[in-house]
Amino acid sequence: TDDFPAFFTPKSGLPVSCRLDSPAAAADLLHCHEALGVSSGVVLAVPVQDDLAAEAASIEEATRRAVEESVAQGVKGNEVT
Repeated sequence: TDDFPAFFTPKSGLPVSCRLDSPAAAADLLHCHEALGVSSGVVLAVPVQDDLAAEAASIEEATRRAVEESVAQGVKGNEVT
């Protein structure tokens, strides 16, 4: 996918910075990352299956509302989670 998946929905509206289309390509990326000694992390994101996304959309909406409420109440940092 060219759209970074959200936690419970297959699309977030944000573009991916790198696309890998196979487990072998992901393994190659991780191998190169380790070989280079890069200290940053790697996020491998796989979209939720379409048949599960309809139910997940309501969870995503609830999460969005919870985040808005935490911002409105001044909750920040690790207290949000």
